[in-house]
Amino acid sequence: MSTSYSAGDSSRSKKTSIKEFAEKLALQEYMHPLILINKEGIIQYSLGPCDEYFKVPAGVPDKNIISLFREELKKYILTALQKIRSESKSVEFHNVKIERTGSTGYVDLKFSPVSSSVITVDLIAVSIEPVRILHYSTKKDHIEGMVASLGDISKEYKVRKFIKEAEEWNKYKDLFDQMEHGIALFKVKKNKKGDVLNFRLLEANRAFEDMMGIDLQLVKIRKVTDIFSSPDLRDTIIPAGIASLSGRASNIEFYREESDKYFKMLFFSHRKDFMAAIVLDITLYKKEMQAQGQIASIIESSDDAIYTESVDGKILSWNEGAKQLYGYEPAETVGSNIATLGIRPDETGINEIVMKGNKIRENETVHVRKDGLAVHVSVTKSPIKDEKGRIIAISNIVKDISKLKTRENELVKAVEASEQAASLKALFLSNMSHEIRTPLNAIIGFTDMLKDEVKAGKSKRYVNNIYYSGIQLLNLINDIVDISRLDSGKLSVNMSSVNIGRLLRKTSDQFEGYAVKTRKFNIDFRLLLPDDGDNLHIITDEYRLQQILQNLLSNAFKFTDRGYIEFGCRLTDRNEILFFVKDTGAGINLKYHEKIFERFEQLENDYQEDEKVVRGTGLGLAIARGLAERLGGRMWMESEEMLGSTFYFTIPHKTGEPVMETPVQSMEETIHVPQLGGRNILIADDDPYSLAMLEFMLKDTNINILVARDGQQVLDLFYSEQLDMLLLDIRMPRKDGYQLVKEIRTAKKDIPVIAQSAFALPEHIKKSIETGFDDHLVKPVSRENLYNTLIKYLGGK
Repeated sequence: MSTSYSAGDSSRSKKTSIKEFAEKLALQEYMHPLILINKEGIIQYSLGPCDEYFKVPAGVPDKNIISLFREELKKYILTALQKIRSESKSVEFHNVKIERTGSTGYVDLKFSPVSSSVITVDLIAVSIEPVRILHYSTKKDHIEGMVASLGDISKEYKVRKFIKEAEEWNKYKDLFDQMEHGIALFKVKKNKKGDVLNFRLLEANRAFEDMMGIDLQLVKIRKVTDIFSSPDLRDTIIPAGIASLSGRASNIEFYREESDKYFKMLFFSHRKDFMAAIVLDITLYKKEMQAQGQIASIIESSDDAIYTESVDGKILSWNEGAKQLYGYEPAETVGSNIATLGIRPDETGINEIVMKGNKIRENETVHVRKDGLAVHVSVTKSPIKDEKGRIIAISNIVKDISKLKTRENELVKAVEASEQAASLKALFLSNMSHEIRTPLNAIIGFTDMLKDEVKAGKSKRYVNNIYYSGIQLLNLINDIVDISRLDSGKLSVNMSSVNIGRLLRKTSDQFEGYAVKTRKFNIDFRLLLPDDGDNLHIITDEYRLQQILQNLLSNAFKFTDRGYIEFGCRLTDRNEILFFVKDTGAGINLKYHEKIFERFEQLENDYQEDEKVVRGTGLGLAIARGLAERLGGRMWMESEEMLGSTFYFTIPHKTGEPVMETPVQSMEETIHVPQLGGRNILIADDDPYSLAMLEFMLKDTNINILVARDGQQVLDLFYSEQLDMLLLDIRMPRKDGYQLVKEIRTAKKDIPVIAQSAFALPEHIKKSIETGFDDHLVKPVSRENLYNTLIKYLGGK
C-alpha cells in the first residue's frame, strides 16, 4: 500500500510506512499476535504467532482474513467488521475457545478501528497482556482499517473460572445463610478399598448450626462421628449418607432433647465423593400428628357417636360411640350409604346447608337405631375441607339426649306445678292481704281518730300502742306481698317523670317527724343534694324509689342512737344517680355485708351496742335491693363495727320532663277537714266496722251520708237518690264493685265513683281504673287520703 503515516509523538517527524511501523515498532511493542486489516477485511500486515492462533502466516498482506481464519473464529471477525462499519467502535470478545496445535486454548479478541477526523486519525491496538497503546495520524478523513489483537489467556482461564464460581458462591451465600432449612455439605471419607468410612463437614448454613446445636468454626472438617454426640443420631447418619451416594435420596427423623424439637434430615449425592444434607424442622408436624393421634383416640373412646360421611352420603368412619348408639358394627356401616340405614331420614336439608360451608350446632332431632327404637339426639354437623378449601366430607357428632329429654319433660311438669303453686300462692297472698286489711281498716282508722280524742294518761299511751301496732302489721303485710311479687317477677313499676329534689325533701320532712316520734333527739338528720338538685327530673317509679329510701332510713334510725344520719344523691360519670344513706350507728361486721340482704335475716346482737330487741321482719333490705334492681340499678353497703354504715344504690339517669309541683304536707301539720254540707255521698261495704269507720271519719265534713251493705242496695239508692259521689267496696254480696261501676257508667258517666278496697296490689288498682272507677283508696283508708279525695272530686273549704 502507498499510504504513509507519521508518529503522533512530537519527537517523531519522519514519515513511516505500515510495513516500517509493523517491523520496527509493533514487533518491539507487542508480544501477542497482531493483524492490521482494512475495512473490507484485507490483511495489511500481520506479526507475532498469528499462524498458531489464526492460521494466518505472519507478514502476509493482501489476503482476506475471513478466508484464512480458523473456522471457530470466523463468526467473530464477521461480527466485528459489521460493527465497526456501522458504529466505528471497538469490539471485544472474551474467553474465546480455540483449538491450537496440539491443545485447546482460550483467548481474548479485540478489534479496534483506525478512527479518522479532520486533523488526525488515532489507531489503537490493545492486547490483554500487556496493554500497549500507540498513536498514528493520517491526512485522510476516513477509516483506513482496523487492528485485531489477541491475548492468550489459557492459563488465566482456570483462574477466571474459579474466581467466577467464587463470585457466584458469594452472591448466593447470604441467601444460603438466611434459609430457614438447614443445609450442609459433606466430603466422603473412604478407605483404600473405596469403602465409605465417614463423612467430613465442609460447609453449613446458620440454620443447620442452630438445628444441630453446633458451631461450624469449631467442627469444620471434622468427622460426623465426632460432631454429633447422640449415639442414635450418629448411628443413623452414616447409613443414610452411604445410601444416598448410590444416587437414591435417603432420610432420617430424629429428636433433639436439648431443644425439644423434631427434625428430618434428607441426604443426596453432590458430585463425586460429596454428599449434601437438608434438615427440616418437623416439630409442628410431629406434634400435630401426635395431637391427631390423641384426637383419634378421644374420638374412638368418646361416648358420643362420631362419624364422617362423603358428599354423596357414604359413611367414611364410625366410632365406638356410634356403634353403641345405633347398634351397627363399623363393618356394617363404612362404605354404606347413610340413607340405607334409615337412622336420620329428616336431615337432607341440613346437609345441603353444611355443603355450603355452614356449621349446624346441636340440632335436636330423632334418629332410629338398628333395632327400630327411636332416640332423641342432638346433632352437630361440620364441613370437612381439603387443602384447597373444597368440601370433601361432613363430620357428625351425635349426642344421645333421651335422658335429658326425659328430665326436661319432668322439669316442664315441675315448672308448671311450680307456676300453679306460685299462682295459688299469689292468690292466697292477695286474699290474705284483703282479709287482713279489712279489719285493719277499722283498727287503724278508729285508733287514729281516738288519738285526737284521748288527751293524756295511760289511755293515750294505749291508743298509740294500738295504732302503731296496726301500722307495723300493715307494713308486714306489704313486705310479704312485695317479696312474693319480687320472687315471681310480677312486681310492676310505673315509670314517670320524677323531681328528685322534691322527692328527697318530702322524704326528709317525713323522717323529721319520725325522729321526733321515736325520740331520737340526739341525732343530727340532714339531706345532701347535688347542685341544681331541685331541677333534676328523671324517669323512674316514684313510689318504689321512695319505698327504698324509707326502708334504708328506717333501718338507719332503728340502729343509730347518737351522731348523725345523712342521705342524698349525686350524679356519676356512668350516667347513673347514686343514692346513699349514711349513719353513725354500731356498724356491721364485714362477714355480714351480704347476709343482711337475705330475707328474714336480723343480726342485731352482732352489730348493736347493746342487746336490746329490734323489731322487724328482716325483709326490708331484701326488698330494697330487689326494688333497686327492678328499677335498673344495684345496691351495696360499706360498714365497719363501731364506725357506722353507708348504704348505696343506683338508678339509671334517664332525663324526664319537668312536673308540676304540689305542696308537701309535713307529718306534723294538722289534717284539713273539708266542709261539704249539702252534698250527698253513698258509702258501700259489707263489713260493718269499715262502714262505721267511714261514717266516723266523714262526720266532721258535714256531708250527707247514705249507706249500702250490698250491691243491690247501691243500685237502689243510685236510682232513687240525688248523689254527688259513690265510695264503693269491691267485694260485696249480690253485685261486686266492678259490676256496679259498669252499670253506673252506663246511666251516668260524670259522677265520681271511688273504689275503697282491701285489694291493694298494683294490678288491682289498675283494674279498678280500667273498669271505670275514678280512683282507688287502699284499706286501711287514712283520714288524710279520704279528705284529699273528697277535695279532689267535690271541692270544699
